[in-house]
Amino acid sequence: MGLTTSVPGPERLDEFVMRNVDVVSAQEQSALRGGRLLVAGCGSVGASLAEPLVRMGIGSLVLADPESFDLHNINRQACVLADVGRSKARVLDERLHAINPYLDTTVYDEGLTEANLEASLTGVSVIFDAIDAASSPWVKYRVHQLAAERRIPVISGFDFGGKAVLYVFDYRRKKTRPFYGRASEEAHREGRLSECLTWLGYTHFPADFLPVISDRMVTKQPWPQVSYCVLAMGALGTRCVLELLMCRRVPHIVAFDTHMKMRGRFARIAQVAKVPLRLVDALVAAKKGPSATPAVAQVSPVDAVLAAHPVLRSVIEAMVLAPSPHNCQPWHFTVLNDREIQIGWDRSRALPAVDPEGFAIAYGLGCAIEAAASVADIGFRHSEQEDILAPDYVAGVLTVHGLKADGYVRARGLLESRTSNRHRFIDVPVADEVGRRCDRLVAPFRSRAVVMKQSNATLYRMGHRGALDLFRSRAYMDELFDFMRLSRKEVDADPTGFTPDGLGLGRAETFAMALLRRLAPLRRALSPLGLARAMAKNATATIRSPSSFALIATSDFTARGRIDVGRAIMRTWLELTAEHLVCQPIDFPISTPQGRDAVAAMFGLTSGERPVVLLRVGRAKVLNASRSPRRSIASFCAIAPDFHAVATQAHNVADEVLA
Repeated sequence: MGLTTSVPGPERLDEFVMRNVDVVSAQEQSALRGGRLLVAGCGSVGASLAEPLVRMGIGSLVLADPESFDLHNINRQACVLADVGRSKARVLDERLHAINPYLDTTVYDEGLTEANLEASLTGVSVIFDAIDAASSPWVKYRVHQLAAERRIPVISGFDFGGKAVLYVFDYRRKKTRPFYGRASEEAHREGRLSECLTWLGYTHFPADFLPVISDRMVTKQPWPQVSYCVLAMGALGTRCVLELLMCRRVPHIVAFDTHMKMRGRFARIAQVAKVPLRLVDALVAAKKGPSATPAVAQVSPVDAVLAAHPVLRSVIEAMVLAPSPHNCQPWHFTVLNDREIQIGWDRSRALPAVDPEGFAIAYGLGCAIEAAASVADIGFRHSEQEDILAPDYVAGVLTVHGLKADGYVRARGLLESRTSNRHRFIDVPVADEVGRRCDRLVAPFRSRAVVMKQSNATLYRMGHRGALDLFRSRAYMDELFDFMRLSRKEVDADPTGFTPDGLGLGRAETFAMALLRRLAPLRRALSPLGLARAMAKNATATIRSPSSFALIATSDFTARGRIDVGRAIMRTWLELTAEHLVCQPIDFPISTPQGRDAVAAMFGLTSGERPVVLLRVGRAKVLNASRSPRRSIASFCAIAPDFHAVATQAHNVADEVLA
């Protein structure tokens, strides 16, 4: 009799990877969920890292391989006897979906060809090149050629007997030719194998494998491969992909020789020498005994209801990942029943200096609604209220039909990865199709998204003037400093606002900001003496660095229109994030009527359209060290009295049944 198991819902996504915690950081986990890897070749080398990456939590894969499994693949590839004769790419896709049914995959069982190569690279953040240079040299070259043009990093894997070697071509770091110029286009066109592999070098071939290399270069027989080397390849490749997703530098060559590790002596001696000290540490820790029994945590009514309705909790968790002005996190959610959430805002989070009319608050509410739409099938019913600042204002009611099974993992990862990046970017042109797609995506919200290159110098001058006007305002400065969280203690006490990492501040600058915040009279005295000008220069400095821009505009200035343009902002930002681009909102150029008019003309808006948000767009050189802080889920929520009574009764009945 067989066992039947139910598939856990996507709301339990975090449980899939909970054992990664404290080895993989939250930011790394988000990068994995939002990442898209092209596995070019799904045999032993390519499949070696596909499965561990899925188990680690990657959100999206493109699988390409024209071959089918043969009996001789059993010794090291991810297949069983029943798979012989079946497509490698299709079998791998089924295996990966058996591990995570919410994985987003695209399969090319015809392999990579000139006809599908461009499409296969869409949205890809890293490429793993496991293409056989002997059978498909030109396709291999074209993958590197397009990756170099698009500044996408490529990892090429080789296993030499017992040694797994990764060659990392980080085309983001410098504009260069395929294979760093170490192999010619002509050699690949003509299939001259030895010349196609000159980029391998000579220093990383293990001595016991050199005779095999010499033989195979002549006979063209299949390369010998063993399972334990494939596993080593998967371990190295998995971590290497994660490092690249985090925009970290990776050595050009990463290798592990299983044979040599078995023969090594000095490394073993060094490890043995550490045993006494570590043993003492363990004995001391054991003598201290266990810590006092912690008090049982009290579960709030909100947490109890959300625990009983994990889909609603997942949607609310997605909504609070949305951006908001000054990271004030103004959202207030009232759970009406097991499917409906009323969307409002907390008046204590108002920004009277920077947002006196509440327009930016409305944009933040719209961003939260669209964040929910990215992970769930929802409906949204607007309210008829127009006064956003009214004490009883609510934006409307969100109806949750269920989480999206298809692509949920990546959608959640994109939400977690989306952030305001205030560092300098790698200037990568945004494809015209991406801009057109963004504009199409926001059209249902009566909005425009214009993505294009513009004069950085012109926008910098406009932004500097707008920033200078704001930094000369006492009310604006007081509000800005009120939202600065300049230490870990301050973030823990109130996880909103700006952190030094989010502002791109170094230690000296953080100390200076803390001093100016504490000594408000000094700050006000220094403002006309150059402080305002210095802060404006610092706040707008990155606008001068090369980048593209995305302008979101609307012609609907009703309360409903402002909610909808907030959804357009979020949809555009997530689409750009899916293309592995990072964004920085730079509202200073459009902070005055004159600036808005000038920017509207630069971006070709019609007379009835008004700029709402301007984003600086590019490829990340450096990622923020951490995500913007967020308050607890319960702090955003209230439970409607009727539903609270029903939920409490159901919870009590469940407790009695369990008892």
